[in-house]
Amino acid sequence: MMRQPIRSRSIEVGAVPVKTNAVHIWTDGSSLGNPGPGGAGIVIVLPGGKTYEFGCPLGTVTNNQAELIAVRIALEKFADCRTTAHVVIHTDSQGVIGWLTGSWRVNANVELVEEIRERMAGFASVSFVWVRGHEGEPNNEAADRLAHRAATV
Repeated sequence: MMRQPIRSRSIEVGAVPVKTNAVHIWTDGSSLGNPGPGGAGIVIVLPGGKTYEFGCPLGTVTNNQAELIAVRIALEKFADCRTTAHVVIHTDSQGVIGWLTGSWRVNANVELVEEIRERMAGFASVSFVWVRGHEGEPNNEAADRLAHRAATV
């Protein structure tokens, strides 16, 4: 049974929207210590199925910062096609979804959250799908590996 998405502006949470032209992005952040050396892992699947994977070292960050920065980096990759792109972000961080959709109060990383929200506002739509971490979802596992690897650079 598919859950109904919760809508807030152009943001959907829960069910994967049935948009064949959507860009699907899996993000994960890793921090070896809290704070500690961090990394972002990102898997991007374009509408035609072409997949890109990359990790980015982040320096010293908290785990929450790494999770958020991974989303920011992913959205930056589509800066030139923001007004037409439908983006579905899959993440195992309930915090990221809550902070970015406004359903959770932001107590830390306020500037970073606001920056990401501003980037999101320029897209045709941004949806979030929560993925249970370490449960074998291939793209989520790949994003996790990329984030961890980037944190160790």
